[in-house]
Amino acid sequence: MELNIPYHMKNTLFFPESITKLNINLHNSFELNFDLKYFGYDIAAHNDVDTIKPWLSIEQYIPLVIAKWKGIEPELAQHFQQRKKTNIKQSIVQSLSLFLSMLFWMNSRPVTNLINIQEPIQQFTYKPINVGERIDFIMKKPHQFHSFIQLCELFQESTKIYYKIIALQK
Repeated sequence: MELNIPYHMKNTLFFPESITKLNINLHNSFELNFDLKYFGYDIAAHNDVDTIKPWLSIEQYIPLVIAKWKGIEPELAQHFQQRKKTNIKQSIVQSLSLFLSMLFWMNSRPVTNLINIQEPIQQFTYKPINVGERIDFIMKKPHQFHSFIQLCELFQESTKIYYKIIALQK
């Protein structure tokens, strides 16, 4: 299925300017789609496509996001340790997309704005301290080691917040 990428989602860090549509097979498993496409389910929601809405079932989907991050984190650490810069930016961008999905979904919302990320985040109930500034830093300098450190910390803090949300819901 070919979906239009909404204007407010067209951040060139995630989608080059030449890409205006996202091809996604919504019949694939969540894990496969999540591996292949940034924000696929969020973009599907913007296109009024009836599919999985992970932000409505965070108990089912956030652990998959956390597990995906835990698979990427050691690889990224090794790339930085060995000073292999070839895959660092791509892996940081992928990890940032995972984090943003987690952040929005924890607040029961699809990812809605990648151009002015501060706007929706300001309204969130569940978020790490200074998350907006930290995301801005990562987005401006995705190749730097400090971006990796910030991303690690954001995932760690958000994972704690997620478990707090689950505990409060029970």
